[in-house]
Amino acid sequence: MTLASNGHADRILSDPDYRNRCVDRLIKIMFDIDDYRGSRRVFIP
Repeated sequence: MTLASNGHADRILSDPDYRNRCVDRLIKIMFDIDDYRGSRRVFIP
């Protein structure tokens, strides 16, 4: 199972640009989930 990790959880709440980049990255991961099979951890953004 692949785990998506974010190193700056507090920044997601306070920085709208960073939050948008994180959301964009999560959406890309979801659409290309087959490319991430077998990876243990994916860091966002």
